[in-house]
Amino acid sequence: MATLKLLTALAAAAVLPAQATVRAETPDSLRRPVTSTYSVEAGGSRMFDTYLSPLRYDGVRVGLSGEWQKMMPASPRHLLMQMDASISSAFDRNPARSTTMYDFTAHFAWGMLYTLRFSDAWSAGFGGTVGFTAGAAYLPVNGNNPANADVDVMLSLRAQGAYRFTLWGRSFTLRDCVTVPTAGAMFSPGFGESYYEIYLGNSSGLAHAAWWGNHFCIDNRLSLTFPLAGRQVTAGYRFSYASRWVNNLSSRRVSHSFTIGLTFGPQNPGVR
Repeated sequence: MATLKLLTALAAAAVLPAQATVRAETPDSLRRPVTSTYSVEAGGSRMFDTYLSPLRYDGVRVGLSGEWQKMMPASPRHLLMQMDASISSAFDRNPARSTTMYDFTAHFAWGMLYTLRFSDAWSAGFGGTVGFTAGAAYLPVNGNNPANADVDVMLSLRAQGAYRFTLWGRSFTLRDCVTVPTAGAMFSPGFGESYYEIYLGNSSGLAHAAWWGNHFCIDNRLSLTFPLAGRQVTAGYRFSYASRWVNNLSSRRVSHSFTIGLTFGPQNPGVR
């Protein structure tokens, strides 16, 4: 009996350090996995840019986007890091349908949200992001000034809510994320100033402070994540509105898009 107790004690002493070692060596990516979503989007587009034309154009916008989320080690129950990137193109025609204005936009943002869990189903997050947008509108019929750049760096407010529920024995997550740029800087040529003049060295007055009074934008993404054929599918709706008023010039880009993509990792990392 004494021999049996001794062997049991030795086995326990050997197993416990091994379990501690396994926990210590568990990669952070397994303990706090990254949730990644890759989507395509397509929908209606409307835009005008008085630097190029006083007319309003409408057509279609298509794009690709990616989003990455992860709970942070400093506060793994509340602090959520987010990154998102997107590229999109619009092909809009004038009212007479005689010419097309093209638009290309790329965007990247990084942010942190403080998340709250109200129940096993409901969660919300509030925080901010820093983002960079670069793009251009192109109107071929304009001989001297056929293009206008759209560049800004903005600090934004962001809020999101998520609801997790079960239907037909499967887990669904409904999520809405709203981002509103608040303060930063943007680029704009002067009224009547050509890019050739800028090229020749007329570079003063191109950078401007941006705030809600002259640069109002909103990005709203509503999505539903659900299992399908062994994958996590995310489908939803995206509303994007971007407008600016500076140097007696005005521009606006509005789109309503359907999005669909694949999600890898936890459906809603804000609920742990």
